[in-house]
Amino acid sequence: MSNICKNAGSNQQLMAACSCESAANSLDKAVKQYEQQVQQHGIDCANYMNAWNNYQYDHQNWVSRRDQRKSDLANEDKYAKCGACGSNDGCPSGWGWNRNNNGCWGDWLPGTGCQQVCRRTSDQIDRDMSNWYASNPAPQQPGGGWNGQCNPCSTCNAPTGNDITCCSQLFSDIKADSANFSNISQNCKNTINDMIKKAIAPKPPPKPTPKPDTGSEQTSLSLSNFSLQNTNMMSIVIVISVISTSIFILVLTLVLLI
Repeated sequence: MSNICKNAGSNQQLMAACSCESAANSLDKAVKQYEQQVQQHGIDCANYMNAWNNYQYDHQNWVSRRDQRKSDLANEDKYAKCGACGSNDGCPSGWGWNRNNNGCWGDWLPGTGCQQVCRRTSDQIDRDMSNWYASNPAPQQPGGGWNGQCNPCSTCNAPTGNDITCCSQLFSDIKADSANFSNISQNCKNTINDMIKKAIAPKPPPKPTPKPDTGSEQTSLSLSNFSLQNTNMMSIVIVISVISTSIFILVLTLVLLI
């Protein structure tokens, strides 16, 4: 978080922009972690494919040696005693008649018997192969995949920017594995920076409250005082006129009476 955001105080507009900045920074970290996971998965897959190629070579070699051993056991001849031609009388257990070698003395007449050539039965071959398997175990497939297919990355979950409210219209279900995610993320950062700049921009000073026109008030007051003074003078004049008229009438009355 920038120092500006640390000192956001009660600036609601700045606090909203800083909240978006914090979410964007968290997304940036998540994207970097995702990219590292994808990169590591690529390395693991390459190592698996190398191991798979080695396994194929080793396994083919093992199969060739196994088949050769089976062939050797299956083709080994054992000459038995003279017996009835075409019978299994002279072959030991696990071996069976394969062919006649030559005539031999039979039970009754010379040349009526056959020396038997025996070979292992399939069951005997399997029994004899068990010792070979014990000392020649088959190669095992490498971990990290199966049959030449690398395992998918179980931890490579691409983060999204859908939770960044001030950029939600920009992201709109865009994931970090999208081709244009980097450009959209940069546009989001630009949007947030513009919001922060507007939030911390100095506000214009308030317009001054107009002061009352004292000159007009004084003029009005003077006119009012003048009007009042004139009214008082007129009242005095009227009173004097009334008094003068009364005195005149009184004097005239007295003169007439005399």
